[in-house]
Amino acid sequence: MSESLADRVRRLQDDLEKDQRAQKMDAKYSRKARAREDIRVVGRFTYQVWQGCLLLYRYFLRPIGRLIRRISLRIYHWYKWLWFFVVNRRTEDGILLFSKTRAAAMIVATGLFVIMFFDIIVPVTLDGVIYAMTAERNEIVYLNSTTDMDQATNLQSASGCATLVDGGCDEKDIVYFRAENTWFNIFWSLLVNHKMYYAEYAVGAVSSQYQKCILTAYGFRWRFLAAKLNFYPEILEVKHCSPIRGAD
Repeated sequence: MSESLADRVRRLQDDLEKDQRAQKMDAKYSRKARAREDIRVVGRFTYQVWQGCLLLYRYFLRPIGRLIRRISLRIYHWYKWLWFFVVNRRTEDGILLFSKTRAAAMIVATGLFVIMFFDIIVPVTLDGVIYAMTAERNEIVYLNSTTDMDQATNLQSASGCATLVDGGCDEKDIVYFRAENTWFNIFWSLLVNHKMYYAEYAVGAVSSQYQKCILTAYGFRWRFLAAKLNFYPEILEVKHCSPIRGAD
């Protein structure tokens, strides 16, 4: 039976649509098409990262840089004024003379201050901020052991938990503390307890058996800080430890 004109037109249209779909698929998944898509994705990613960096610089890095620059200029001008005030001495006739002795003393004093700044002032400031954010006073913790970890720095370790389960600590509730003769701990003890801070005495009341202890400590208690950065909460004072009698 001969094909009608309408059927032939319909068949040709179907063949044309199939060819067009095949060409689109080839154009979409060909090597050149994939290369163009990869370039487009990389370009978009690069543009977005660049915009993020610009935003970070504009609203974060640039203000911090301006603040650091202002502080640095103030310190520089103040130090320059102090330098000329110290190293120059005025004679009876009102004439300023440069003193090498005073200049040498000024250099030594500057070096000592820089060392003290990075070794004492900065750590004490950071510890003070952490203390203000995380300090726990008169906290009840069940402690059961201490370890002398470093005799050179007098670093002590203590462990325990906030609650007891069947006479022991649950794994999720274990807390590890440190006690060390840091400058902040010493200053805190002098200001609050009016005595020197000694790490071994701070945890001296803890025994090998679980005891109910009242202590003052500070520091973040996130486990990933302890595991990755060796950053543990610090014990400032163990006020009292008592044996556990029955259930608490």
